[in-house]
Amino acid sequence: MSYKPLAGLTVLYGTTIGSSAWSFLRGQLAFMRQQGAEVHVVSAPDRLLEKTRRREQVQTYGIPMEREISPLADLRSLYSWFRVIRRIRPDVVNVGTPKAALLGLIAGKACRVPVRVYTVRGLRYETTSGLKRLFLKSAEQLCCALSTHVIAVGHGVAKEMRSAKLSNKAIIVIGDGSSNGVPGAQIAEGVSRLSRTECRARLGIERDAFVIGFIGRVTSDKGSQCLSEALNLLRGKQDQFRFALLVVGDAEDVESASALKDISIPAVSTGWIDDTLPAFTAMDILCHPTRREGFPNVILEAAAARVPAITTRATGANESVVDRVTGLLIDVDDPLALCGAILELASDAEGRLTMGRHAQDRALKDYDPARIWEALVDIYRGLEPVDVSMY
Repeated sequence: MSYKPLAGLTVLYGTTIGSSAWSFLRGQLAFMRQQGAEVHVVSAPDRLLEKTRRREQVQTYGIPMEREISPLADLRSLYSWFRVIRRIRPDVVNVGTPKAALLGLIAGKACRVPVRVYTVRGLRYETTSGLKRLFLKSAEQLCCALSTHVIAVGHGVAKEMRSAKLSNKAIIVIGDGSSNGVPGAQIAEGVSRLSRTECRARLGIERDAFVIGFIGRVTSDKGSQCLSEALNLLRGKQDQFRFALLVVGDAEDVESASALKDISIPAVSTGWIDDTLPAFTAMDILCHPTRREGFPNVILEAAAARVPAITTRATGANESVVDRVTGLLIDVDDPLALCGAILELASDAEGRLTMGRHAQDRALKDYDPARIWEALVDIYRGLEPVDVSMY
C-alpha cells in the first residue's frame, strides 16, 4: 500500500456558491482524498455542488449563503455551518470566497478546528468605497485573525493585504500563485482534438470572424461596461475584421448583461457551460477587463489552450499575463486602450499566435496544480511547506 500522508485526517472545504467549488477546487478535492483524507465540501445547494460531488467523489453539504450582507440570512447560514462542523469534526477547514470564509472561520474557530486555512482569492473591498469598504476590510481582518494560515492566490494580493494591514500573521503564496493551478496538458490535448470550424458552427459564429471571448461572471467587477464601450469603438472596423463577441458565463446584474448585448458587433451569449474547451477553441483572443481580481484562472486556462489574453493591471490580474509576451495589459476602466489592444492583436496574426505559444508554455511550466496541492498537504499536516513565499 502506498504512503498516504493525510490518512486519518478530515478536511472540510467551503465556498459560497457551487460554481466556485466546481472551478476553483477542480482535482484538488480528489487529490486530497487520494492522499488518505476524508474530504467534505460546503457550498450553496446548487447543481454545480452536486456535479462537484460526483466528479471529485467527496461528501457535500448544501448551505444557502447570500453573497451580499444579509444579517438574518447570515445567522441562519452560520448555524448550519456549526451543525456541519460539529457533525463531521474536521481536522482542517479550508475556506475561500468572502461569505463562506467568514462563516466557516467563525464556526471553525468556535468549534476548535486545529487547522483553519483562509484562501484569499481576491479583495472585494478594492472596488467599493465608504462604509461598505470599511466593513469589507474589517471582515478581511477578522477572517485573517480567525485563521491559522492565510494563503493568498497571488503575490499582488499578498502585497496589498500586507500594505492594508489585514493580517498579523505571515501571508503565504504557493509557487507562482493562482487559486488552483491549471491542468494545462489536459486542456491542450482537449483543444487539439476539436475543430475550430465545428465549434464556431455549433455556437452560431461565422467561420471567418475574429472572435473576442469573455468567460466569467457578467458583472461590473469583471469589466463588462469597459468591454462593451471598447467593442462599440470598433464600429467602422467590422468590414475589415468581421468581429464577433462570445460571452460565456451567468449574468449577475441586468445592467452588465444589457451592456454586452447593446454593442455594434455580433454577439453570442451561452450562459454558464460546464465544458469551456469548445469556447476556447472558437475564440481568437480572451478579453478579461477586470476591475478587481485575485488571480484569474480563466486566463491560465486560455493560455493552456494557446489563446492570448488582454487583461488589466488590477491586483492579481497583472500577474496572469506577461505583457507583450503572453498577452497585453491595459489600465483598469480604459475602453480606449482595450479597443486599441484588440485591434493590435487582430492586425497581427503571427504575433498573436506567438503570444499563444508563449502563454501555453508558461501555463504548463509554472502553474501545475500539483505545486499547490503538495504545499497544502504539508500545511494540513502541520509541516512547513516548501515552494512558498511569505509576506
